[in-house]
Amino acid sequence: MPPVEVEISESGDALVAALTFSVPLKIAGQILHKGRSKLYEMAGEGVLDFVKSDGRCEVTVESIRRYQAGLPRNPIKPPTKPNHGLEDLKRLTERRREQRAKRRRGARSATK
Repeated sequence: MPPVEVEISESGDALVAALTFSVPLKIAGQILHKGRSKLYEMAGEGVLDFVKSDGRCEVTVESIRRYQAGLPRNPIKPPTKPNHGLEDLKRLTERRREQRAKRRRGARSATK
């Protein structure tokens, strides 16, 4: 593996992140939005790799990345243009003028 260049902050978070090769099940579940049982299921199917650390099961970061990289893309449609543009407003104004004119003509003919 090529060496990883890491900028170390005062708290050392970047260094810890660079040296972390596995995470506890709870953290892996939060990352993948899965429950504990589903994680074990995925490990049984060979999707995730588990390692033992002081008697606890942990999920390798590499297997989490591999799983996420294999997920399908979710194409998002671009937003549609609103239908209420300036032209529609002009047409609406004209239509309302015509309706008012018809009502006025109807009222005039009814009074005669």
